[in-house]
Amino acid sequence: MKTKQGDTPLNLSQLRVGEKARIMTLELPQGIKLKLLSYGLAPGDSIQVIARSPLKGPISIQTFQDERIALRFAQARSISVARDMAQ
Repeated sequence: MKTKQGDTPLNLSQLRVGEKARIMTLELPQGIKLKLLSYGLAPGDSIQVIARSPLKGPISIQTFQDERIALRFAQARSISVARDMAQ
């Protein structure tokens, strides 16, 4: 499946520090999905990876609302994103 940006969708865990992307889908259990939505992380939102821990540790992101959120690697793997081509 291609996105508007022309990039193949990937998951958040595949992004490097400094990369920007747009959230496509949150394929997470309902409770976790609702928690992330309450933090302002929703499909269509822009995010940037600001830190990654080694060995599949947490991934820190910053939302367009300037919120910083740390996600478990497994959660990040369940969030589909499209890279922001205007970096």
